[in-house]
Amino acid sequence: AAGGMLGRNKAKIDLPPLRLSPRLECLLSLLPPAAGRLIDIGCDHALLPIAALERGMVGSALAVDVRS
Repeated sequence: AAGGMLGRNKAKIDLPPLRLSPRLECLLSLLPPAAGRLIDIGCDHALLPIAALERGMVGSALAVDVRS
């Protein structure tokens, strides 16, 4: 599946750190230190999982949203 294909491509892109709103920073601060995976349902633009991955707070993340 597509997720497996993306998992094999480990190309690194140098981007500036993601800046979060105070609301999302607050949510990220509630993440337990030993969290292995973050699942964000209704993620909008997936900013929270991306930030958690960039900061090394989780080993993996799943972002799900429905576009109508």
